[in-house]
Amino acid sequence: STADSLKLTADLFEPDFGSKQKRKKSPGLALLGPFLESRELYSDLAERLCWQGMIVLSVDVRNSGSSAPGQSFDSASIANLHLDAAAALSFLHSHTAVDTNNLAILGTGITARNALLGAGGKENVNAAVLVSALLDSAGFDIIRNSPFRPILVLVSIQDGPAGTQALEIYEASTHPETRIESYINAGEGSDLWRSYARMEMISLITDWLTKQLL
Repeated sequence: STADSLKLTADLFEPDFGSKQKRKKSPGLALLGPFLESRELYSDLAERLCWQGMIVLSVDVRNSGSSAPGQSFDSASIANLHLDAAAALSFLHSHTAVDTNNLAILGTGITARNALLGAGGKENVNAAVLVSALLDSAGFDIIRNSPFRPILVLVSIQDGPAGTQALEIYEASTHPETRIESYINAGEGSDLWRSYARMEMISLITDWLTKQLL
């Protein structure tokens, strides 16, 4: 549930530690689906991260996927996407098996910006993955004011403004673990997840988040 009383649809992926093994607290990761698209785009990534030991919440943001009464490019929905990011992080924070001091968030395209806005000044959000992100001054301020949080930036070089802004995003972060990875001819926005780079991206994100959170 969001602060403006919307119900969002999500998949929850939880590690199986075995019935005889004492359940331990796990890092929590929120995956914000691309705007106007389904969270199913992240299914392989969510399973890989869960297998590594993370509790993953993959969310259809408002007006998208199964959270959409009727999909349209609605400016009011876009303006409130940060509430969806905050709701996803709040859900993970309330999960009894999540290490509430060890959260992370990922977004693609428009939801990459809102992943940062949702994380805001939350010092328990220890990492952010931005895929094809295009940020405004608010997004850059969050990066600069959160030196404790490494950023993983993934982008297609041909991705218009997002492609040209990627280096600026990378340089805004002072964390030594911040990393940028660019791909050639991998499309725009969420097309990266349907391109030849998909499996490489999944491996890179999994390895990077494992290092940051585990």
